[in-house]
Amino acid sequence: MEFVSLVSRFKVLYPRFISNKVVKWRWRVVLVSLIALMYITAQFLYNDHTSVRRREKTKITFVKKDLCALSAAENIYERTAVIVVLSARNNFDNRNLIRQTYGTVRSANNVQILGVVFMLGNVDATGSDVADGNKLQDEIHRFGDVVVGDFVDSYRNLTLKTIMAYEWITTYCREAQLVVKTDDDVLVNIFELTKELDSWSPTEVVSSDIRCITHWNEETVNDVNSKFYASPIDFPTGRFPKHCGGIGYVTTFGVVERIADEVARSFPGRVCTHEDVFMTGVVVSHINSNLNIFSRRSESIIYKHRGTGWVCFGLEDYNNEDRFLRNFIRNTAMDSDIENLYTFRELYKRRIFYLLSHVSDYEYVYRRLWKIIESGFSSTIKVKY
Repeated sequence: MEFVSLVSRFKVLYPRFISNKVVKWRWRVVLVSLIALMYITAQFLYNDHTSVRRREKTKITFVKKDLCALSAAENIYERTAVIVVLSARNNFDNRNLIRQTYGTVRSANNVQILGVVFMLGNVDATGSDVADGNKLQDEIHRFGDVVVGDFVDSYRNLTLKTIMAYEWITTYCREAQLVVKTDDDVLVNIFELTKELDSWSPTEVVSSDIRCITHWNEETVNDVNSKFYASPIDFPTGRFPKHCGGIGYVTTFGVVERIADEVARSFPGRVCTHEDVFMTGVVVSHINSNLNIFSRRSESIIYKHRGTGWVCFGLEDYNNEDRFLRNFIRNTAMDSDIENLYTFRELYKRRIFYLLSHVSDYEYVYRRLWKIIESGFSSTIKVKY
């Protein structure tokens, strides 16, 4: 109240002060100085004590540090994107399948794919299959697309992998305008993905949007023996905040940079174990709730819900959906009928992420699905491998 009263008196007295030509310019200098001081003070208060102790960056092993660099001859596309894949140390076959399928595409639909990069930890989790260290080192040096962080490679450390992925992007892949996050048990329809990215306007490419299947009001798992268990310390209400499904989402470099900075500034200690909830829910909520006129970026991060049509779950063994696609994969005789490819293209023209984690003959289904996708979508566009 005293401050308000002081301001009111100043408004009354100020015209009298400035009527004197001798002191008029001096008061203007004082006023500008006060405004500058208020701005500096506000900035200091906004950058609270959490900024003093920032989260240390993940120590990583990464060989090909110029992976995202483009030469002048290569830089001919309007869009650039990088795909980061959360993988596990022993999932050699999954990574190789990706490298031999959608990872072979360098450009499509006016979008340059700078790289498909895999995120791993540096220690096998207790009770997991032990990865062949020599084989892993050979893979790292041969392909140069593997980032290894200094943490245990486990399901409950997926959050650390995604934090590392964001740190890697903002350090080594600043050339990427757009970022795609997915997992190594997912097949990406790279043709439909690049079509989506090419459709974005220049404003959307620099926006604060995340495009994904958005989850609202999702209940946490209370069973401490479940790998999906969520501690009430992290989620005392028993529900997750609004967030993106981790199977696959797409966002801009600016959003990744904002989230990485917020994690470093506001979460210097432990983080919750649900990586999709933490990165696209907890941190985003933290950013949006702390916006003010002194923020570097004053706009909120916005979820653009893409619905379940973005993801195909129906190929998993326990799922009876998507019978047409399941039959198409199992019956190679269907390849000879062009109508089947047309039907496939119509039914799945919006699907980008195909989850295959619970498929008994994983490699066969993965390769067959890629062949069908490539035949159905690549023939109508210019693709560079």
